[in-house]
Amino acid sequence: MPRISTTGEELDQETKDWLKNEYQDTFARCRGDLCSHTDLVEFLVPRILCEGCFSSTVDGVFVTHRWPDVVPDSWEGDLGCLLDEDVVDELMDRLAADPDYALRCAACLGKVRPWEGESLYVETVDLGERLGTSDETGSVSVSRRRRREVLRAYGRKCLGCGRTDVELEVDHIQPKSLGGTASFENLQPLCRGCNNRKGNRAPARVVICRNPWPSDRDDIV
Repeated sequence: MPRISTTGEELDQETKDWLKNEYQDTFARCRGDLCSHTDLVEFLVPRILCEGCFSSTVDGVFVTHRWPDVVPDSWEGDLGCLLDEDVVDELMDRLAADPDYALRCAACLGKVRPWEGESLYVETVDLGERLGTSDETGSVSVSRRRRREVLRAYGRKCLGCGRTDVELEVDHIQPKSLGGTASFENLQPLCRGCNNRKGNRAPARVVICRNPWPSDRDDIV
């Protein structure tokens, strides 16, 4: 399994396809667990950057006014607040098992160790962008391929009522009349009844910021 942080490298088509399916499945699962079929979700995930990479990512302008998010004197508390206390606990376990263990900058993949005096930045990015699987489209028409992707990722069940024994329609969460496109993130399977009840209303916008993968992956974040 490739690490999330290595997806900026040149990948073969098989790996790209795997990442796309992983992203779609993760997005659909978390949306189904945390949101309703009337919510439009923005899924953000954290990534760690070293000082050099952070300064080069802000429109090419060197940033001097922002204090690092993780500083050596309080790195455990900083990471716990920004990510999760469980992440820090896991990190401490890894350090106990391997004193040479290091976090990796998500941009340059360089090793970073705040416990040895290095400051870090933590930023949030869209999950699709992080994986390199974003597929923004201006089209409103749902292709056969996209319909198959949506039905597969959501387990071929209505996201509104959970039924699997009815014919499913692929619904635009943000209605087409309000600018909704046929991007994967804006589509969901609904039975006709749930789709009719949802109607043409603008959805509620929900921002989820979390690391969606279990902790046994290669990277902490």
